[in-house]
Amino acid sequence: RPFTVGYAPATTLPARDGIPHGTIIRSSKAPNNSFFKNWTSEDDAITWSIDVGEAGEYEATVHYTCAEENLGTTIQLAMEQGDKTTAPVTIAFNPPLYDKSMERVANSHYFVKDFRPLIWAHSTLKKDVANSDSPRPISLANWPSTCTQSSW
Repeated sequence: RPFTVGYAPATTLPARDGIPHGTIIRSSKAPNNSFFKNWTSEDDAITWSIDVGEAGEYEATVHYTCAEENLGTTIQLAMEQGDKTTAPVTIAFNPPLYDKSMERVANSHYFVKDFRPLIWAHSTLKKDVANSDSPRPISLANWPSTCTQSSW
């Protein structure tokens, strides 16, 4: 089922519901508490299906980590058969994973870390045709291997 965009003031597209393409993998087996990693190719992408309820300009925020050596990486937000917009990563932010010895559950298989928001320029989204059987995918692309992403 697609995420609805433009029906409320904000919509979160969590990593939990993103579909990785290419070499991207989740940080843990369970998608409900994971982030994406191993972005090694400009052909890699993460997609979500969305239903745009109101045409207009939208602001996107990506929560990311990025190592110093990958500063300047340009990421792309794209709609299938629609607008594409890019944003450079200009601030390095790559904290370590949380200390697993502090977990309340022994041998937890979840990995947690902090992410930094990257506020994107506005992107124009067109309203979906009513009763569409195939919602349009939205995707993030062109992310380097030492960057990770938690939500859009």
